[in-house]
Amino acid sequence: MIAEVENALVVGPTLPVNSVSELVAYCKARPGQLAFGSSGAGGITHLAGELFKIAAGVDAIHVPYKANSEVDLALLSGQLQFAFATLATAIPHIRAGRMRALALASAQRSAFLPALPTTSEAGFPSIIAVSWAALYGPAKMDSAHITRLNAAVQTSLKRPELKTRFNAIVTRALGSTPEELTEYQKRDHARWSRVVQAAGIKLES
Repeated sequence: MIAEVENALVVGPTLPVNSVSELVAYCKARPGQLAFGSSGAGGITHLAGELFKIAAGVDAIHVPYKANSEVDLALLSGQLQFAFATLATAIPHIRAGRMRALALASAQRSAFLPALPTTSEAGFPSIIAVSWAALYGPAKMDSAHITRLNAAVQTSLKRPELKTRFNAIVTRALGSTPEELTEYQKRDHARWSRVVQAAGIKLES
């Protein structure tokens, strides 16, 4: 594992809600009338929105875009009512008050927005949606090479200058062993597979 990028449940500036529970109530009073956006069908922000619908028992329309920045602009203009926005692109809008963050879709609070409660603190512990990046090699790679590469990466991730670079792009450096990455992937795959099945998401040609 190399790093994580956190996602937050956010609403546009004109939506009259200030918490996850208020958003749920607002959606339930208007079934099928609210729209949430994502950076593409089947991506993490789409799956997070579908997981929110399942966990909260609400009905909302999914609108896919091609990039996170397009979702942010649609929220700001009122074309969308809510989204799971990637902090890397949304945080300037959140800090400027142009976008309202309701909860962080992570198991722990973010160092970038420490006052923002997690989805678990907001009453929805199942809504965890974190983007991540990892280092891979070819199949059947020599175990000695894996060990050396992993050690080099772990050392690099502890360097202050690298952490500074990660912080500049609102990304959390996060190292792991190969075994820990394997288990992380298994848990992630199992969780999102259940969401894909429950939401009836299919690949689009």
